[in-house]
Amino acid sequence: GGGGGEEGAVEERRSLAVAAGDAHSVTVALEEPAVLEYAVSTAARTLPFTVSSASAVLARHVASPSGAAGRLELAAGEVCVTLDNSASWLRASHATLSLRCVAVGSAGAAAERAAAAERQLRAGRQARLQARANAEGGGAAR
Repeated sequence: GGGGGEEGAVEERRSLAVAAGDAHSVTVALEEPAVLEYAVSTAARTLPFTVSSASAVLARHVASPSGAAGRLELAAGEVCVTLDNSASWLRASHATLSLRCVAVGSAGAAAERAAAAERQLRAGRQARLQARANAEGGGAAR
């Protein structure tokens, strides 16, 4: 694993299967204002998706094999990307979701906070990785 990116950037890419008649949400917690770049492409057919904050839908798109993407400047808080396959009664939809959060602010502080946010994000999925990430992330700045 590993491989750094731009300072202050948190990137995530995942392949998702959304069951027929179902929706799948991915939530990202932003500890500070950030720019969220997102892209969704499907294996076949089209798949509507929304990007929303706790209080409002911020963007609506329809993903296809050629992809749909956008960029939003967001305040701190949770943002949710929801892939909506509820219109399909028979078929699951397979999609690739890419998310990239770039903190707004000084690069050093942003990188440290983004690293912390990334550790927190992964800890939500796999708590056992957190101890290792904290041990690695505590020391030298790059």
